[in-house]
Amino acid sequence: MCATRRNLLNADLAGPRPPRLKPSLSASAPRLSSVSPALTFKRRELASANTRWQCLPFDNMQERLYVNSLLGSPDGAELTSSKLRRALCALFPASSHSLGIELRDFWIERYALATSEALELKLERGHVFNIKVSCLHYAKLCDALCIIYRDDVQAPLFYLPKISDGGTFNIFGLEKVFVSQLARIPGVRANVKGSTVEVALVSALGRALTVFANKRGAWLANDSKSKTEYFQALMSMGVTRWHALKALFKTAVLLRYKLSWKRLAWRRSQHDVNPMGYGARRRLRSAPEFSAAHAGGVLGTAAVRHGGKVLLRVGAKFDFDCSASLPVSVVYDCDTVCSFLNVERRGEALRIDTQSLAAVNLGRAGRVMFNSIIGQQLTSDCVSKRDLIFLWKRLRSENVYKVARDSDARIVRSCGDVVLDWVLLELKHILKLEPDAVQVSNDALLLGFKRVKRAVNKLFGMSELCQYAEQLNSLTELCHKLRLTYMGEGGVTVRTATESLRDVQRWHFGRVCPVESPEGQNIGLVCSYALFSSVASSGLIQTAFNKVLNGRLSNEFKHLDCFRARNYATLVLNKKLSKQQALCTVNGAIRHLPSTRVELCYSTAAQLFSPAVNLIPFLGYNDSTRALMAANMQKQAVPLIKPTAPIVGTGLERVVIRCTGHNTICVNDALVVHSDSYKIVVHEYELDSYRVYKLPSPRSTNQGTCFRVRATVRPGQLVKSGQHIIECQSSANSEVALGANLLVAFMVWNGLNYEDSVVLSEDVVARGVLQSLHMLECEVKFYKTLLGDEVLADVFESDRCLTENGVVRVGSVVNDGDVLVGKFTPSRDSCNQVVYTDSSYKLPAGTGTATVVSVRFSADASGIQASDLNYYAACYNAIRDTYIKRMAVLAEANTLFCYNSVGCEIFCYVSSELSIQRAINNLYNRYCEELGALINQCSDGLDAVVDSKFKPNKADTNVIEVIKLKLLIRRSIQAGDKISGRHGNKGVISRVVLAADMPYMADGTPIDVVLNPLSVPSRMNLGQVLETHLGLISYKWGLEFKHILKLHDQLNGNDSVIELARLKLSELYPDSDFGCCDAVSVMEAVRETCEGARFACHPFVKLNEPSVKSLFRRVGLKNDVSAQIKLYDGRTGSPFDRKVTVGSMYVLKLNHMVDDKLHARATGPYSIVTQQPLKGKANKGGQRLGEMEVWALQAYGVAFLLREALSVKSDDVEGRKAINNSILRGGVTMRTTWNESFLVLIREMCSLCLNTELKAKFRG
Repeated sequence: MCATRRNLLNADLAGPRPPRLKPSLSASAPRLSSVSPALTFKRRELASANTRWQCLPFDNMQERLYVNSLLGSPDGAELTSSKLRRALCALFPASSHSLGIELRDFWIERYALATSEALELKLERGHVFNIKVSCLHYAKLCDALCIIYRDDVQAPLFYLPKISDGGTFNIFGLEKVFVSQLARIPGVRANVKGSTVEVALVSALGRALTVFANKRGAWLANDSKSKTEYFQALMSMGVTRWHALKALFKTAVLLRYKLSWKRLAWRRSQHDVNPMGYGARRRLRSAPEFSAAHAGGVLGTAAVRHGGKVLLRVGAKFDFDCSASLPVSVVYDCDTVCSFLNVERRGEALRIDTQSLAAVNLGRAGRVMFNSIIGQQLTSDCVSKRDLIFLWKRLRSENVYKVARDSDARIVRSCGDVVLDWVLLELKHILKLEPDAVQVSNDALLLGFKRVKRAVNKLFGMSELCQYAEQLNSLTELCHKLRLTYMGEGGVTVRTATESLRDVQRWHFGRVCPVESPEGQNIGLVCSYALFSSVASSGLIQTAFNKVLNGRLSNEFKHLDCFRARNYATLVLNKKLSKQQALCTVNGAIRHLPSTRVELCYSTAAQLFSPAVNLIPFLGYNDSTRALMAANMQKQAVPLIKPTAPIVGTGLERVVIRCTGHNTICVNDALVVHSDSYKIVVHEYELDSYRVYKLPSPRSTNQGTCFRVRATVRPGQLVKSGQHIIECQSSANSEVALGANLLVAFMVWNGLNYEDSVVLSEDVVARGVLQSLHMLECEVKFYKTLLGDEVLADVFESDRCLTENGVVRVGSVVNDGDVLVGKFTPSRDSCNQVVYTDSSYKLPAGTGTATVVSVRFSADASGIQASDLNYYAACYNAIRDTYIKRMAVLAEANTLFCYNSVGCEIFCYVSSELSIQRAINNLYNRYCEELGALINQCSDGLDAVVDSKFKPNKADTNVIEVIKLKLLIRRSIQAGDKISGRHGNKGVISRVVLAADMPYMADGTPIDVVLNPLSVPSRMNLGQVLETHLGLISYKWGLEFKHILKLHDQLNGNDSVIELARLKLSELYPDSDFGCCDAVSVMEAVRETCEGARFACHPFVKLNEPSVKSLFRRVGLKNDVSAQIKLYDGRTGSPFDRKVTVGSMYVLKLNHMVDDKLHARATGPYSIVTQQPLKGKANKGGQRLGEMEVWALQAYGVAFLLREALSVKSDDVEGRKAINNSILRGGVTMRTTWNESFLVLIREMCSLCLNTELKAKFRG
């Protein structure tokens, strides 16, 4: 960057200071008595779900896992607590006999991507991880290694993009999501094979120890598969016999003495220095007598001689450790302990030292799982002798078989964990010091560090786990962030995955959704988090439980994984907590326990499923496969121009849209001062300050839809803390809104809705209910050719949309075939002269009407271009003008700066002079920060261009200029588009019928959608029928509010009408208070309710039939409560023979539109081998003609059409050329020859040594 420009920016940074304000500038604070409070009302719940909602842990889950692994804190200040720091400290130092490498320092710096394109796209900053190591060179002097010299090497280890607040990465202008991976728990592998339990302890280098146990005994094996008796191996490790025996049996060992059982008690000695924690001396005490029946299942041994004479009397002192050769006989059946007590230290036993045990690092998750197996609460990640002792005791019980069922639980490998594994893997390759490593230099280390950098860049650019964000709607993006996969680097593939892995497993309960999964070959391998799931520091997935204190539910929550949750008495889901007994699960078994012993209970049945599944009403009445389809189709819904919340919901719509983070929430209670499409200004009266909420400009998503937001508050309105004041395109009334509420009827109508076809009313198209906005990005390139350069010129004088240089104007409305960029390409004519032919870029056919949003020119990347400087200048001017405008707003002075021509908005309600001065100081500090960031960004970017760090792609060296256009397209619903409901009921629109011809009700209201009733019983999704019944009640109830709205307009807002509206709203929504709302807010609620009353039915909550019938009678359906009414034919006016099920249903417009499916081809690419046209629209392929299509043509007897389709239009190369030449001559003559696919068959027969001769015989 040039020094002059940098000095100018620095001089302006130190420029005008904020002036002191005069006392006369203060104004009075606004009065709150004349404003209306915020209006919020909940849905009417059909049945009490006993739900205890909490804040979902989805907020910043991706960022939290990413930060904990790599940064330690969002700003990198707590780097010492990150996993990366601990892993590097464990990896260094590395040394050989001649060279050693030590870690000196490790720190983080922020950086900005330095390419001109990245700067233009305003990419987020990231982090660079710097490392400093010391190379120690050794030499052998006097039989000792001495350090000859030390070299310090400092270099960036790798670059890491910054994760946004939404959990995405901005990679060269495109948002990406890093999908979490489900991996096996490192350290422990448990498996049950028949009656044998196998527990393997796996270290980082491979399998270290394996324990086999059954009812007859236990064995221990190492990597060499040499199996030995379990206690012989313990003896070889130095474990004393009675220490192990005391650890195996908690209380005592019973002795058979004088035909009665006596207890062998243990007592600690005063001189106890044993590290195992058990006393060195013990004595026998008399105990109550036990009968043989009471001793069942308890180990009984007796210190007797073989002749039966008692060797040890009760009360005598005896040191068992010093008398290890004492013969002990077993009275009760316990052969394993017998061999343990009589075993001697043999030399041929399995030798395992303490270091090899410490090498088995279980990790946090492995330690949690191992503790659940041994029944202890140990904290060390490494395996010790005590672990092996407790393991044998646990293997003797029957509960270990139940624990082994949960051994297939997985841990979550987030983005930070994957990056950490890749970095450590590359560093291990670098630090492999060979014996002749004396030649290793600083340059070699720098090259090795660059290898780490390339590996991390490859991870974010080409990894299967780093995917482009699915941003079709807000729910789609949320579900993509919550996605889990078994595949990826180090995971399974489609071919290697077993059926048991794809199936629902025990540890999924409340942690992983059992329904949501893809429908293709990845089914079961890609899943999603459940509603209340969270990830612990160990990587295990947790779920939320409500604590139960003294038989009563509390509002306290406890998050537990599948291993720790086994130790608590948990109330069975959907079971009530009675006063006497309750059905609970303890250690995997279901038991009846007193209510006072219940410790935990599930919050709600909704926590078993993902957010997408929880948006399906009447989920318990649908088949699981249709629920899977419904969840996937909600993620395929296109956001509409007029978003509408569903009338029949589940009560979770508000919670899910808040988890997406696309809506802006008010921070504190405030009064709305100003609201437009650019910003919202509120006055926080409790803090006596102002806050501005900016509305982001519309942008294009990765799927081509338009992401936009809108303000939902008006000036003078009171808003509460946590209220949504800015909503996205997938939200309405602070709820998820992906479709529209339409009036549907289940009936067969003239065969137009055969199978899954749908009949749509033209009134729906006219109202624009299912219209959507899409962004189309076009790119026009100008090349250097051998005859000259392509030129940009305006020769279309009749087209007023083009500018003087031949490019379309921003804001112009264009149609199909209109020229967007006028371009001419040089070519040679018949006289071999260079002429310019028209090669202008036009709007693609089928697009319809579009609006030009932006036009951007790109420059050659060989040096500093004017576009870069213009970009920096525009950013600088924008920051300065914004600062001046805000200062002028606060100061209300025209002579604040010389730039008094800047238009600003004056507000007349500033509280005090002190608050004004504080606000101006904050603005000035923010101005300095933004300008300083711009200086760093500008200097880095231009220096990088000057140093030629940014090199253009070799394939684009002939490109002169690139023009990028963005078009905004409005698409309405039409025949061929695909729509669906929320129950897996999907179909294609077969015909759009006039509203006058559609069936109508008795009051003249026409039906919007006609569905086929035969599709309900075969798909077993009865939820759509129940939604239709409830939708009819909602529709009838909404007619009453339409009547109130009509009275309000006729009587010009009479107070009696307002009171009537309050009474009706209070009857419909009894949980809301409408008495404190003003008339404007009440009438807004009436207008929203005109579409229908809002109901909520929580998942797996059974409907009460009497209450539903009472609702039918409330809306006027007294004689018939079956939700079937009389319909009339719109063409004849006569009623239909039978009554029809009619009601309101929530309809989604899917991203499978006919405009994207249509494709035509005259000529195009052909396959190399078969010479047949390629398939697919993306490959510009042709129409596929299969066996069934050929049979259909043969049945109709179209011989010439069939001959043409199978020969010259397919793979007859010579016939294709012949018909092309005949068309150019003005005639059409078709003569077929050999098909290329037939010739390929002949060649394959030749490869099998089958000679085939072709003889052509032509008549005439």
